[in-house]
Amino acid sequence: MDRRQEEDRRKVERFSSPPVREHLRQIAMCLRFLSVLTFSGAAYGLVKGVLSGISVDVAFGVFTAFVFGCITVLMHRYAAGIKDYLFNESVGNLEKAMERQAMFWIVLCFLALIGVVGFFVYMA
Repeated sequence: MDRRQEEDRRKVERFSSPPVREHLRQIAMCLRFLSVLTFSGAAYGLVKGVLSGISVDVAFGVFTAFVFGCITVLMHRYAAGIKDYLFNESVGNLEKAMERQAMFWIVLCFLALIGVVGFFVYMA
């Protein structure tokens, strides 16, 4: 393999747009803030459920902590993917961030569906 082929192999496809960078930077900042809030909600739900001593409240507190914990992890991963893209603007990192965004919304929709079904079952 000659030197020119090695140089071509090391090139990384990039995508750069100032408006896209600014929007992603703002989204990452909001995701970090929301992940702190959801982590706080998870901790509160767990502590409140455990301290109440009533088995239903304990189960609900643990469930709430689990749901908020899942959302927190997904938001943190999405924000990390955006940070990776903003660091070097590679198309691969942008694709990774978009995959994490899709996973975040899929899981959030699934959890919302469980919440709605649980609400109607509980209210019935």
